[in-house]
Amino acid sequence: MKSAALILFASLTITSIALADDTQVHAFIGADQMHVKATVSEVTWSSNLEDVQINDTRAEKSGTFILHCGGDAREYIMISIPAANDVWPSQSEDLRTKADVVAFGSDLEIHGAELLSTKVGNQRVMYVDLDGKAAELVRHWGTGMSVRVSARPGNGLSNLSFIVAASAPSADTTEKMAQTAALCQLLAN
Repeated sequence: MKSAALILFASLTITSIALADDTQVHAFIGADQMHVKATVSEVTWSSNLEDVQINDTRAEKSGTFILHCGGDAREYIMISIPAANDVWPSQSEDLRTKADVVAFGSDLEIHGAELLSTKVGNQRVMYVDLDGKAAELVRHWGTGMSVRVSARPGNGLSNLSFIVAASAPSADTTEKMAQTAALCQLLAN
């Protein structure tokens, strides 16, 4: 009986340690600051990230969200987080790793997406390659659903699960998302 209790205690301790190495981030795309800028060769959708929560702590400052589609077939999201809320504070060098992008309530998934993380001034900036699926992701956010970016960088850094939730739909945000999706689709062809 003592050995069973010891094994149970050890497995719970290991599970607790493993969970402590995960960083959960949840944020909403801000509707009030949403902007779409389009040129002949690219589209940029930008907004603030609002109500950012990291693990069980609400962040004091918001971050930035950008989705970019280019005629050169580059499609990515850029997320910035203030240094006070850095998910990998010990990482001072650029970090390249793989990430999975999953749209909740959909079969839209990107496995092994390129993720570049770097410190720029007082921000942690992450770029995630969307593998030609930017228009689909924007349409997904337009339905009010969330998207998760997950990364397991290793090197002693915590695993990351970053959920970007859509803002509350309004006529203005729905129009901007539809415009962005249509332009990204056009540039992708």
